[in-house]
Amino acid sequence: MSLAKLVCNGCAIAGNNGKIEGSIKSYKARLPLRKTSFPLETRSPMVSSASDQPSTDPKTLSTGRNPVVLVHGMWDTCSVFGKMTTNLQKQGWTVYSLDLIPCNGDASLEELAQQLQTFVAANLPADRPFDLVGFSMGGIVSRYYLQRLGGLARVQRFVTIASPHQGTLIAYGSLRPGAIQMRPNSVFLKSLNETLQRLAHLNFTSIWTPFDAMIVPAHSSVLSIAQNVSIPVLVHAWMVSDDRVISAVCQALQEDLRSPQAHPQTEPDTTSRSPICS
Repeated sequence: MSLAKLVCNGCAIAGNNGKIEGSIKSYKARLPLRKTSFPLETRSPMVSSASDQPSTDPKTLSTGRNPVVLVHGMWDTCSVFGKMTTNLQKQGWTVYSLDLIPCNGDASLEELAQQLQTFVAANLPADRPFDLVGFSMGGIVSRYYLQRLGGLARVQRFVTIASPHQGTLIAYGSLRPGAIQMRPNSVFLKSLNETLQRLAHLNFTSIWTPFDAMIVPAHSSVLSIAQNVSIPVLVHAWMVSDDRVISAVCQALQEDLRSPQAHPQTEPDTTSRSPICS
């Protein structure tokens, strides 16, 4: 059955599911982002990058700022955070990032959140609070980690960038599990949003653009309990490299905590899923 016509930065995309998914990949491939060159199948589940390694600069260590974990979106790798990582490190943050495998929607968002949980446990001291930044799908993966996998006990500041908190119509262009979960009113999102109030104690900032053609409608990124920051970036993928967005992220990561961490109880995860590859 043909889908409704979807407009993506002036290019009309219409057709069946396979054509739309191919158009989305083609759209992202044309954007000026640095991508990894190796095929998805050859990558290990947790690939380290330069940004995974904490800085040992005395100036960095003396700032007292929380470490920051960056979580990328669909069809991306941690390399999309190159400019943001450099900026944060220059201002004294220790920055970590990981590659979610696979990032094409073949894995459920629960599985990707488990990878985030495993990464945090392996790389950050258990008694150290940290701040979390998620781009696009990465913001939803991060929410599942916070609301279902115990992340609320450690994370103090949470920033999402162009994340489909209420779903995106573009997700109807794919039948892959991860994409289906990001459709408006999906079982996954409805369940997550039912316990949205669990995030109320966090410094929670949602940065979005009204021109987003990947998050449709764009205001899906807006949440009532978050500090919503609208920045008119013309292209979804540019959100992670736009100077105004990076400045907003830095500001959010420097804000005083709203309230003392109460270590709210996390709702247990009862979802059945496959184990993470090792």
